[in-house]
Amino acid sequence: MTSCHFFIAFAILLQTSLALVEFTSSKLYDEKDLAVQKVSLASFCDVGCRVYASVPSASARIAKNIMVQDNTQADKSLFDISKLSNGEQKSYFAVLAANNSQVNLVNKNRRYETAPLAVWIVREDADNIGYSSVFEAASLNISSRSLEVVTVMSAEPFTLRSKTEGPMEIVATMTGFGALTKSDDECTYVIEKMQPDASSDIQVNVQSPLITLFYDDNDFEGSKTSVSAQVGRGKSLGFSGISFVASPGYIGCKGGKTFRSSLYGTSTSLKYSDSSKSYDVAVTSFLNTDGSHPVKVKDNTNRKEYKLFGTTPGQANIQNLSMQQTNNVEISWSRNSKDQDQSFLVRLMPSNEQNRTRFG
Repeated sequence: MTSCHFFIAFAILLQTSLALVEFTSSKLYDEKDLAVQKVSLASFCDVGCRVYASVPSASARIAKNIMVQDNTQADKSLFDISKLSNGEQKSYFAVLAANNSQVNLVNKNRRYETAPLAVWIVREDADNIGYSSVFEAASLNISSRSLEVVTVMSAEPFTLRSKTEGPMEIVATMTGFGALTKSDDECTYVIEKMQPDASSDIQVNVQSPLITLFYDDNDFEGSKTSVSAQVGRGKSLGFSGISFVASPGYIGCKGGKTFRSSLYGTSTSLKYSDSSKSYDVAVTSFLNTDGSHPVKVKDNTNRKEYKLFGTTPGQANIQNLSMQQTNNVEISWSRNSKDQDQSFLVRLMPSNEQNRTRFG
């Protein structure tokens, strides 16, 4: 290899490693992270790891040639791992870095070709690992029951709906179960619903590979929840539940890293509407975006537009606003092409539902 070719290869590898989304007890790899011959986890899996993979059908050919190896068992492809299940739940490939060996992700595709997919590797000592359930969004359909920690994984955008019967407190992050309560990861709650008697229904469009919901089953053990998902990029929702809108690939943890996918665009646009009822909507925004790329919140009912932007070094810039008796809200944003790590989260909490007056 010439010195020029070596420098190019090293630059690609360095860029890939810097983009990796890492948590205290897990790592999340996207298609660009795997555009190299080999990704080594060194001693990360010295206590053992669980490897989860989400692979869209269009990425199957590529995923069949990206292998997970730990030198203690036969290699397994990301495609095969993505098909592992335990009943209705998603299962994993167990690996261990033993006897000075290490776990590797090896891309055997020509020119290290990749495609949209997500690989989540979790240490066996991760928080919540003993009582968490992991599901693939494409097959998620949890009937009404008592739930505690639910992680949903998908390499494709999807719409998630959760309906709770009875009082409940809920928090959620765009992470796996291990980072939900880990203060070291400093992850922002995309949902933070701490009023038990208020509606606990949730409806969100998700453009990230992981979301974990924690239902307070200990204090509200009589309440039951159903959860479902539909894969695809949604453009509109109603006001029938707690919701949020986030930039594509939003993670919301320390370091500000974003999950990258060619299935995500560079912009976000979502509409909330209800033809027969209106609502007060409390908005809490977590911003890391400049004034030339604001988050636009349009209250079409009351003919108001809000432009939200701001940056605070090392953390999100938090802003709040309130809309009264609206039934039509649009939220949009376009990413700064010169700063791919800019991001935002807008949480919406509808309340005070009223029937709309009809004339004529």
